[in-house]
Amino acid sequence: MDKPVKILAVGNSFSENVASYFPKIAEAGGYDLILGRLYIGGCSLERHWQNVLSGAKEYLYHQTGRESVEASIEYAFKAENWDIVTFQQASYLSGMPETYHPFLENLSDYAKKMAPNARQVIHQTWAYAKDSDHPGFAEYQNNQEEMYRRLHEAYDLAQKSIQASQLLPVGDAWQLARAASIGDTLCQDGFHGNSKGCYLGAAVWYEALLGGDIRTNAFCPEEIPLEELKILQDCAHQAVHQR
Repeated sequence: MDKPVKILAVGNSFSENVASYFPKIAEAGGYDLILGRLYIGGCSLERHWQNVLSGAKEYLYHQTGRESVEASIEYAFKAENWDIVTFQQASYLSGMPETYHPFLENLSDYAKKMAPNARQVIHQTWAYAKDSDHPGFAEYQNNQEEMYRRLHEAYDLAQKSIQASQLLPVGDAWQLARAASIGDTLCQDGFHGNSKGCYLGAAVWYEALLGGDIRTNAFCPEEIPLEELKILQDCAHQAVHQR
């Protein structure tokens, strides 16, 4: 590519999970990537918006080629001329549409001012493991299928509410993998991704944001058996292309 693709993730630990493999996959696919990540663990859309209003330096900001710093959301938006900005809800609130508004719309308007040339994208997070002990799982009767159904609907509504150019169907890919021989083995603690879960999310981002075909990507993490890697790749490809 002639110039790097510049992506800013306004997220939390779930975008950090994706970031653990995404740059390596992009590099293996021949894509030059600058990835910025605004990180606060468990950060909701409401808290992101409150940080816009306050200017608080509450984030740990990571960016390709730079040292990580404590920063405000304004700092991150001014760090580059971003091509893509991603938004996501906190995982435990993901299936509750009422928690997205008006914060998502406010963040979208802010992003339009700060990064007027950037496409806005919704990062769909995933449902918890069936045996998760996360306290937020109770909102979904500790039922993975209910959590997935509700977050799927809520993220679709979120995309429409800000007319985002894309939805990154990571949660869809997770459910496809769970229905395959991978099973419910994508979490390290009942909600965060392990190596397989992180790779699967990054594979979706690679296909959806960069237009690559993960099934032909040469990056093969040593910690994921090849036969499982192929299934994860197929699930990511299917999730992106069935939309």
